[in-house]
Amino acid sequence: MDHIEKLTKQLDKAKQVNDSGTITAIQQELKERQAEYPGKQQLKTMAKPSYFNSGCCCFEDGDITGIEIAEGYIRLVKWKTDAGISRRMILEESPLADVFEKL
Repeated sequence: MDHIEKLTKQLDKAKQVNDSGTITAIQQELKERQAEYPGKQQLKTMAKPSYFNSGCCCFEDGDITGIEIAEGYIRLVKWKTDAGISRRMILEESPLADVFEKL
């Protein structure tokens, strides 16, 4: 799922439990994401995943994103350098068993 799909599912869950604070926050984030991706008009639906994005990218400031598979998880990680010190941030993660189940 992309960011918009993920937020839409989170919004649906928040609406089911009538969590107004979460609903407002997600609606705001959705609005921002939709402005970033104006071509994204509808949710994608796939019976099975058919595309794997490695997520790897190097940025001008030296930050790097990539896929990490370890300890039974697949993760999108970002390596960021602050004051000359590299640190790893987990941006997204999912148990590999969940990924394989969908295949």
